[in-house]
Amino acid sequence: MVLYLAIKQRLYHADIGSYTAYGLAAWEIPPLRRKPAVFIPDVTTDRREARHLARLCTVGQLDPNQLCDVVEDAIS
Repeated sequence: MVLYLAIKQRLYHADIGSYTAYGLAAWEIPPLRRKPAVFIPDVTTDRREARHLARLCTVGQLDPNQLCDVVEDAIS
């Protein structure tokens, strides 16, 4: 089983300064390791959107190797 989570991040960009963004992490269960199998940072600044995408990936049991493609499709 794979659990997808929206991870809150505090980031900085020279043009806009500090901002809050959400990345997506894929955790394989078992074993739940200290690091996710896959982590894609700075996916969106919208918490609800990030949590919704994480929930869809978990329910659909997306293969972690496909997470990058799903994120690209979701933000385009």
